[in-house]
Amino acid sequence: MRWIVLTTVLVVAVFITVYVKTADIWMATILSAIPAFAFLIGVGIQFVRMAQRRWQKVGIAVVASVMIVGFAAHWVVMWKMTDWQVARLLLIRRVIYNGEVMATLRVPALETYRGFREAVPGTTIGQVFRRLYPTGRPPIDSLVEAETGPFFTSISDTSVLLIEQAGFVGGFDTAFVNHDGRHGLAQIQMRLTKEGAFYDIQN
Repeated sequence: MRWIVLTTVLVVAVFITVYVKTADIWMATILSAIPAFAFLIGVGIQFVRMAQRRWQKVGIAVVASVMIVGFAAHWVVMWKMTDWQVARLLLIRRVIYNGEVMATLRVPALETYRGFREAVPGTTIGQVFRRLYPTGRPPIDSLVEAETGPFFTSISDTSVLLIEQAGFVGGFDTAFVNHDGRHGLAQIQMRLTKEGAFYDIQN
């Protein structure tokens, strides 16, 4: 009983320590399993020593080995399956994010381009955007922005850049430097010129 309690405490301590330091739940789970496996191996060895006959020792050793190997194999399969499921869910979330962002950027793009087409000759696309949005950015519903992430604009006479950076959705490249200096988040840029609007999924 003492060894069971000590192993349980050690497993919990390793899990908490690793998770606090890395925030990686799978790394914490894998490392915390090491003392648990060591305990199972120790139990198997103890049962083998307790057996009186050679065939009993061999039988117990085989059964214990099969159980430990099977448990380890099941652990690895579950780990790989979970990783696969997480990857698919992140891909789905990224596709949904891209759709949300493109729908969000489409409104100011259409309004600006429509205003540019109706403006007097010589008016630039940047002037039209500034007239429509004096603050330098179109009004974005707070709930939409909370979902899609921060919004940035860059305005010149010849073009308007509308940049939507995800607040938490990961992009394709974890090393990608986002507009606000963070790394690895999804980001879409729309460049609006007198020729039209051009989307660029940057990450």
